[in-house]
Amino acid sequence: MQEKIKLKFGFDVDYKYSANMVYKVIKETFGEPTQDAHNLELLCQDIKKNFTEFYFKSQFDKENKLQSIFFSTPSMRKQYDKYSNLLIIDTTFKTNRFHMPLMIGALVNNMGGRLLLSLPC
Repeated sequence: MQEKIKLKFGFDVDYKYSANMVYKVIKETFGEPTQDAHNLELLCQDIKKNFTEFYFKSQFDKENKLQSIFFSTPSMRKQYDKYSNLLIIDTTFKTNRFHMPLMIGALVNNMGGRLLLSLPC
C-alpha cells in the first residue's frame, strides 16, 4: 500500500499515521461504533419525516442496545405486492462486529429484478 501511494503521489506515508487518520475521519463522520444503532434509528426517523410512507420498526433492550430493526420503502412494498414470486430469508447467527444475528433476505420478481436486504435482527 505504501509503495502504491509513493508511486501515485510521490511521497512516503507512515502506515500508523495514515491508519490513525483514516480512523479519525471515520469517527468524525460516523461517530463511535457504539452509536451505530442509534445513528441508524435517527436516520430512519429523519427519512420518515420526509417520506411518510417509509416504514421502520426497531426494538431496543433494557440496556438500550439494538435488538432488531426492519425497514421498507414504498417502492419495495409495491415490488413485493406486484412481483413476489420468490422470497428467500437467511438468518445467520452472530456474524457482525456486534455479535448480533443478521437476516439476509432476497426477492426475485417475475421480470428478473432482484432485491437484497441485510439487516441485524
